[in-house]
Amino acid sequence: MTNVLPNKNILIDYYLQELHVLSSEIIRIFDEIETLVKTRKPGMEAVFSMPNIPGKYFFVQPEVFTRIASIQVYSANIKKILFPPPRKKDESKYKSDYRQKRTEEVQAFFDMNRITEIKNAKARNSLEHYDERLDNISLRLWNGTIDKKYHAIATNIILSSEGALYMNPYYLNSYIVDTKLYKNAE
Repeated sequence: MTNVLPNKNILIDYYLQELHVLSSEIIRIFDEIETLVKTRKPGMEAVFSMPNIPGKYFFVQPEVFTRIASIQVYSANIKKILFPPPRKKDESKYKSDYRQKRTEEVQAFFDMNRITEIKNAKARNSLEHYDERLDNISLRLWNGTIDKKYHAIATNIILSSEGALYMNPYYLNSYIVDTKLYKNAE
């Protein structure tokens, strides 16, 4: 094996194909989420409406959160293809340089100024470190350091909008329908 990097990645089409598959799956799954949350309306079983507040409701639907987790995994894989991680401790410079050159080759097919959110690992980390978030909130409740402005913990819940609950909730694994936002530990 030579340590000279190739001029062109012979598998570039495969990287591009994988990006297409992953991004298509994200779109498909997001459409599924939209269908799931829009077909649940006040008056249906397990959908709770707020009295005297029309259009405000909330419900629990685990399928939404498993789909959000899938989107986050696919997004992480896209990020790995588009943005090289730092060189690993035991990794050869040759392999690290190859990965850097490969990502530059793949990036040449895209307007990288439009691809910003995929680099943000905050949402993915919030899901991957869910146990730590639960531990933190539990400790904060136990020792009384949680902000007194929170009146409830909204967890594994889908809300029509942020104002769907009377109280000011601490969002822990929640999806807001009108803004299409996933909130975790906010």
